[in-house]
Amino acid sequence: MSLIVVTFFSSLASPCLIDTHTKRISESGARTITPEMYKKELAKRENVPVERLVLFIGTGGTEKMVADFVRDTNLQPPMILFSHQADNSLPASMEIRTYLERNGFEAFIVHLPLQGLIDKLTRWVEFEQHLETIRNSKLGIVGPPSFWLIASNIDRELVNKRWGLEFKEYDLSLLKEPLRNESQIFEEYSKGATKIDITEDELKKAANVASRLDELMESEELNAATVQCFDFLMDTNVSGCLALSHINNKPGRIAGCEGDVPTTFAMLLARLLTGSPTFMANVTEVDEEMNSAVFAHCTVATSLVKDYEFTTHFETDLSVGIRGIFEKQKVTIFKVSGDELVDYWVSSGSIKENLRSDDGCRTQIRVELERNVSYFLDSSLANHHVIIPGDHVELVEDFFSFVYLRE
Repeated sequence: MSLIVVTFFSSLASPCLIDTHTKRISESGARTITPEMYKKELAKRENVPVERLVLFIGTGGTEKMVADFVRDTNLQPPMILFSHQADNSLPASMEIRTYLERNGFEAFIVHLPLQGLIDKLTRWVEFEQHLETIRNSKLGIVGPPSFWLIASNIDRELVNKRWGLEFKEYDLSLLKEPLRNESQIFEEYSKGATKIDITEDELKKAANVASRLDELMESEELNAATVQCFDFLMDTNVSGCLALSHINNKPGRIAGCEGDVPTTFAMLLARLLTGSPTFMANVTEVDEEMNSAVFAHCTVATSLVKDYEFTTHFETDLSVGIRGIFEKQKVTIFKVSGDELVDYWVSSGSIKENLRSDDGCRTQIRVELERNVSYFLDSSLANHHVIIPGDHVELVEDFFSFVYLRE
């Protein structure tokens, strides 16, 4: 599925100008189509098209042409008008936008130099591909969400309608079944650890859970999963920390803990947008004077850190927790929330130090943020936040702007 760009040029526009603009638009990966071709091929669909539609106003003198096109086709608002800085494109777009809104069609103008429009279209084509991936994704919920996640609920029906994401539920008992191939996972992670403060038996048990979760996601074709790991730990004395870390190390796979669906979805979205695994963490400290926050959890993907140690799980002092040591680097703090998973918050920041407090989850980083940390105290979207390596604020904001335009 691709974006469709309907191109409008006046009868006075030269064939060379039309050909040049059309070819440049096609470079973005979007499909270019004339109004006549659109009416012939697509306008008779009952639901006009599910693809993202953009009207490119190539020149002035196209105002009535666009008005007739909108009238004669089964388009659904909002109308997105792309205008550039030449050939009276913007004046025509302004006239068209006002006309459409007066006739009940919400419309927006995106105005940039032509190359800027091509760059935006290129990004939008990628966003549409990500949305298509989400529409075809399955998120497994292994065990019910933790009882303390009182502000992290969603409306699954609304989420499915908005994103197309499918949810599948599984019992925690599925992770208890022993497997024969845990030794490979055990050897891989024990060899890479700089320090191991637990017994070999405990690590092997955790590796077995990792193997079982891996098999479940493979057999059920899950793109993401969230595990109510605390109840599992209380029932079996085996943590899910290594299992979640292992899954997040795998390309195209996401695993969150505590049955937290919104944060797991944020991890899935971040992976699609940036290609990077992420770190799901508690916010354990806020320093308004330094404008910093401390993020901590026991489940960090080992591929995200320069070194890691195996110790016990924080709250219980049982089984396995992972203490990862991050490089000092730029990061993005990201959160998605709400019934439909469309509320979000994002900020860039810099990791200033790794901490080793005994009073928090094992991987602990202090991040100095660009946005005001008062957010965490006054308007935070619940507790868990996602840490993404690199500065991706503009990318995240552009993506959600694109999603909101679809409303």
